[in-house]
Amino acid sequence: MYLQRKVALKDPRITCKIFKGVIGFIFHLMTNKDGSYLFGKLIESCDEIQLQVIVSKITSQSDLFIKAVKDKWGSNSIKNLIKVLVRSHLVSNLIPLLYNEFYGLMIDDIGYSVVVKCIDLLDTETNDLLYQAAFEHYLALAINERGCISLNAFITNSKGLARGQLLTLISGNSLFLAFDPIGNFVVQHVLKLHNPFINEKIFSSLKGHYVSLSQLKGGSHVVERCLESTGTYHVLDDFLRSNDLLKVAQDKYGNYVIQTALRFLKQTHNPLYQNLLMKLQPLLDPTSLQSKYVTKVRNMIASEIWHKKP
Repeated sequence: MYLQRKVALKDPRITCKIFKGVIGFIFHLMTNKDGSYLFGKLIESCDEIQLQVIVSKITSQSDLFIKAVKDKWGSNSIKNLIKVLVRSHLVSNLIPLLYNEFYGLMIDDIGYSVVVKCIDLLDTETNDLLYQAAFEHYLALAINERGCISLNAFITNSKGLARGQLLTLISGNSLFLAFDPIGNFVVQHVLKLHNPFINEKIFSSLKGHYVSLSQLKGGSHVVERCLESTGTYHVLDDFLRSNDLLKVAQDKYGNYVIQTALRFLKQTHNPLYQNLLMKLQPLLDPTSLQSKYVTKVRNMIASEIWHKKP
């Protein structure tokens, strides 16, 4: 606490003295709970030369650097350093080390946050290597339980032409990802960005598969995202052409998709609402064998049809 109070004074002489005292064990300082706080205050007070020494010290030992990136306190220290260096050319020295271990960091519960911090704070030119790594590893990350969360965070903070390139790559593989129990979360995330060109590419890729996707746990959520956006007509065209729509309505997951379709079409006064009702009307036949999952869908259809009877 004493050193923290001293360095907070931002007296160049005190800063210099503390700097000389800790530079020899900088990684220990960065990965220690109290030390990381001192490190954060110290780098805010350091001049350009001192910052250059720190950057040179930590980047010359790549193994220790990556270990720090994956450490709770170490990652905080490095993210604070990135903030301080955001307008300095020195920050570019950190990027190659993150690039070399990109995939491993992106599937790490802590390490991914340092990569995302760079994408958030730094310009696309500085982050070029990280974007290149994302283009290379996006598919493997998308189907990894930890990686898909990290990739979504990366996408959210991405910028410019590189963002568009990454989204284009993902949309090009959206059919594969939509069927994947983990990858579907990435497709859902991209759809929520409401990029007209990218979304249209996804809708087209999924064409002919909406019925099958509706009967999968993850895929059903993708279809619902499409329904509630500009992909409504793509989904409904598949539904109305399918001979398996009644099967979807009785499916464990598909029934929720049908409920969403009926609700959304009605709320938006979509002319296809009546077409869908007619297609589903056989569910009202009391003599047909039906699953326990169809009850809510049947009630929605019945209430509409009975309401219209004179």
